[in-house]
This record gives sequence, C-alpha cells and structure tokens, in this order.
Amino acid sequence: MPSIYGVFGEEDVMGRPIIGITSELDAARWGDWLREAVVSPVSYTRAVERAGGAPVVLPPVPPDSVSSLVAALDEEHGFETDVGHLTVFGTCARCRAGPSPDGA
Repeated sequence: MPSIYGVFGEEDVMGRPIIGITSELDAARWGDWLREAVVSPVSYTRAVERAGGAPVVLPPVPPDSVSSLVAALDEEHGFETDVGHLTVFGTCARCRAGPSPDGA
C-alpha cells in the first residue's frame, strides 16, 4: 500500500498535478445514520478540476501530529513545508529542482 503522503509533488496518470485540498470534521448524514465525517466544500474540488489539477482531499490531523506530518513530507518527498499557514503549504524537492533535461 502506498504512503498516504505519496500524493505531494506528483502527478496522476493523466499528467495532471495532484493538489491537496484541506478538510474538516463535521456531522454528515447517510440515510438514518449521523456520523462524524471528513468534509470539504465541493466548490474547491471543482475549482481544482477546472484548473486542470487532480484534487485529493486531505483529512485534518490533530495539532500534536503536525510535526510528524511535516517530518514525513520532508523525509519521503523532500517537501519543504511552510507551517506559517493554517494549511500545510510547500514545494517538493522535484518541483523545486525544475524540469529535468529530458523534459519530464
């Protein structure tokens, strides 16, 4: 099974950039069930799709696990994280390096 952090700085099979969309926990209803769920406004997903990206909804993480998430992004993908935002922003090592000589 691939790492849950494997979407950063990569492309989907159609060559579109994979864009992480933050989410939150909220109550959601399925038939007679009312459960806590990870949710995000569909307008964000549609905007990423319209812009040519492949949206991926990222679940919220507890505050005490942010440092381990940042470390995993750096270790697994060379992702330089800017934690000065409410959302984790940054650039992976491959993107910072720019296009390769063979155009990939």
